[in-house]
Amino acid sequence: MPLAMLVLAGLVYFLTLAPTIGWGDSADLALRIVSNVDHSFDGTSRDYVFWRAAASLFQAIPYGDAATRANLFTAFCGALTVGIIAFTAHYLTGRAFAGVVAGGALLVSHSFWFLSVTAEVYTFNAVLVFGCYAVFIVWWRNERPGWLVLAAVLAGLALFHHASGLILVATLAPALLLRLRQLSVATILLAVLGFFAASAPYWLGVYPQIMAGRPFLDALGLATPDNALFNKAPLREAIKFAAFAFYNFPAVTFLLIVLGKVAMVRQRLWQLLPMLAWAALLIFAGITSTVPDKFNIYVMAYPALAVLAGVGAAALSPRWAGTLARRALIVALVLLVPPAGYAATVAIARQFHLDLTGARQVPFRDTNAYFLAPWKQDETGPHHFAERALAGLDHGALLLADYTLFKPLLFVHAVGGVRPDVQVIETGAVFAQGIAAYIATVPCDRAVYLASDSPPVYYQLDRVATAYRLVPAGGLFRVEGRCAA
Repeated sequence: MPLAMLVLAGLVYFLTLAPTIGWGDSADLALRIVSNVDHSFDGTSRDYVFWRAAASLFQAIPYGDAATRANLFTAFCGALTVGIIAFTAHYLTGRAFAGVVAGGALLVSHSFWFLSVTAEVYTFNAVLVFGCYAVFIVWWRNERPGWLVLAAVLAGLALFHHASGLILVATLAPALLLRLRQLSVATILLAVLGFFAASAPYWLGVYPQIMAGRPFLDALGLATPDNALFNKAPLREAIKFAAFAFYNFPAVTFLLIVLGKVAMVRQRLWQLLPMLAWAALLIFAGITSTVPDKFNIYVMAYPALAVLAGVGAAALSPRWAGTLARRALIVALVLLVPPAGYAATVAIARQFHLDLTGARQVPFRDTNAYFLAPWKQDETGPHHFAERALAGLDHGALLLADYTLFKPLLFVHAVGGVRPDVQVIETGAVFAQGIAAYIATVPCDRAVYLASDSPPVYYQLDRVATAYRLVPAGGLFRVEGRCAA
């Protein structure tokens, strides 16, 4: 049954796969798989060396462009995670029905689906993290040392990929201490060796930073950077998280998650506690941070909630799920209600001209449809925007763009070879100097453009518009009045 859920997820994600680059991070990741033109994240927590190495294997697939193949890798990891979650619920309860519900709940959850069809790192991280938890649960039940060693290796690989692997280790540590006396010295040594061998690149990067005196949490990669444009509001964000969770797991699935929590306690499924601790810590981090895109944090907690839904399904009484027809109805509701809800939400927003996201406007993007519906099979806007913007520039021009627009521009410019005569620069790279001051250093014989005038703070328009004139030019803004006659 887990294999069947993996295949179903793979089919759904393939049919709804973004055909090319996305905005911001998605374009950045696809770009850095096939090009070294951008070094802005080298040596940082966003370098994603392991992800890029694994994703590069999919570049051998003769399908689409480089971005399409990067998207395929993300979809593969998403489908694999669905299979892992289905296995976990099935293994814990001994019921295939639980595995189908858990896998199905994750498969169609909004944020996980959304981040499974365009180049992103979250599904890859989910494979490592929840693969580790699944293997750990198997070890907990049968106590064969090989499973513990495999769990240690997966934990090490998760840390190699991202510093959140330390949270994974911290959630497993109490359970390991409970059984430490039952483990042989050989098993402990093999597990420790496997963990540190798999995570060696992480430690080799951390050690020099600690020796250089960098703050400890910063060196470990666990410090959450503050976003000066957003304020902390834990109560507001807690309410928003509840809304996020219900949007991802509506109706029957939400009730099954609640039932799953009760069933876990009654059946003493304590081996689920590390996984749930992981979810709780990430949810807390999202609620208390100033990161604007909180769904990117919460999505890593959703696989744990999906397992609870499977446990809850297994605990249903014969009255509710005693026949094949009733179980089939529950599975149908778990699989079909969420997509119907996404489509209905977008349709209602369009009908009443509502902005339900508060997201910035970018060319060729309906923000409600983009952020509220996870499928991306028709999402060609980023590529179209980049091609059109580059085509409209004067020869040898300089184009300044904020991160979201800059990355698709750079992909089309560098990988696609479009307009090699022009230069594209991210506004963030010159923010400290001041965008207006930077523009003043550009030779007068080079035209300068801004990719957008919104949001104004991204382009320091309070200073740029005071120093220069911004003239609309085919969706861009040409900077005039730079040089005295």
